[in-house]
Amino acid sequence: MFGSTRPLVAALALIAAALPSPASADVVVLKAGGEVRGEFVGDPSRGDAVAVRTHAGATVRVPRSEVREWAYRDAGREAFERRFDRTPDDPDAWWALAEWALENRLRPERDRALRELLKFDPDHEPARLALGHRLDHGDWLTPAQWRRRNGLVLYGRRAVSPEEKALLEAADAREAAEKQWFRQARLWQRALSDPERAGAARAEMVRVTDPTAIPALRQFFADVDDVHVRMLYVQVLSRMPETAPVPALAAQAMGDVDDLVREQAVRALAEETAPRDGPARAGAAQPLLRDGLRSDANVTVRRAAAALGELGDANAVPDLIRSLITTHRYKIAVPDTSGAGVSMSPNGAVAGGLGANAAGGLSPEALLAIRAQYPTAIVRPGASPVTRTRRVTVEVEHRNPEVLAALQAIVARTAPADGLGVAPPATYDEALWAAWWERNRATFAAL
Repeated sequence: MFGSTRPLVAALALIAAALPSPASADVVVLKAGGEVRGEFVGDPSRGDAVAVRTHAGATVRVPRSEVREWAYRDAGREAFERRFDRTPDDPDAWWALAEWALENRLRPERDRALRELLKFDPDHEPARLALGHRLDHGDWLTPAQWRRRNGLVLYGRRAVSPEEKALLEAADAREAAEKQWFRQARLWQRALSDPERAGAARAEMVRVTDPTAIPALRQFFADVDDVHVRMLYVQVLSRMPETAPVPALAAQAMGDVDDLVREQAVRALAEETAPRDGPARAGAAQPLLRDGLRSDANVTVRRAAAALGELGDANAVPDLIRSLITTHRYKIAVPDTSGAGVSMSPNGAVAGGLGANAAGGLSPEALLAIRAQYPTAIVRPGASPVTRTRRVTVEVEHRNPEVLAALQAIVARTAPADGLGVAPPATYDEALWAAWWERNRATFAAL
């Protein structure tokens, strides 16, 4: 039984305990084989010989021409070497030495003892497993042998297929390149705020076409306050190859507060820069824009619809139909005494603050809806005089004119040349639109 206690192992343990604890010992490995251990006399890197004072007290000078290598060795490794030299050809004795090395955190030495063990007991399962070997169809294989048998290669500490290794190497190279761009983008950000350096920074940025720069550019320039810098950012994105900048451009088309920046982003998405056998930017952007139709923020829904009206095809019609009328929630502050009133400024901002969905204010439609739910709402030209408030959530149903306009534009742009038998609805009635689309979508699918 593996690991069983035998008289020999017990005797070895007694002998080891009786041995004095050695100090650190230096070692000279000879080209002819063997080694000399003790303590270096002088600097072993200088001279034509390496001098070693052995544990017996003698000084041995080894000509440098006979030295394979030399090294300083600490007390733990010297203790292992002394035990190694005294270990008999018995699997249990080598297992005991391996366990001792593990307890003393000498892992390379432990593996060395385990390999010696396998010379005398090749099927010693605990030793095999400790060395990371695997039993494969009756054969014990080293990790390298197992990888070769299964067509795998080593990537870091993982065994992967050659194809996966190529992908991981490409991903690592991309990550390294992106990190370099983060440093450069930070420099540009600082330079753009300096009138003397801004011109040179802009000239450098507009020449960038490397897609690995996009994450850095997005972090540093997508949300800056200066609208001219955001316009520059979109301009740089538009120069990126093929569909690489599509996610960043789509985010700007839906998220930027400036009409001109959003229009520039949509124009960049409309550019046909993709290869003939690949998706154009507009096609790649449409799934992202359709996701925007499901946003919690009504302003994002409407911006996504506006972009789809420029870029979309018939595939967007069902999502647009479902977005003709959307319901959104707003958090508002109301007096905590009556719960029946809310104070608003003339621009629609609710006293006490609004949730992010309101995008800094309420549309007239939302304002009317809140008044309908809180009939005693008081519009004041400043903050509410009520100091104690509580926050409530109100739901507002929005009719989205950009969605209706997008539907009409897409139908007009993609309808068959001979026209449709029945014109599409001109209202926000989702049921009418759904019924119309059900009757006509086969016609659009055939285009």
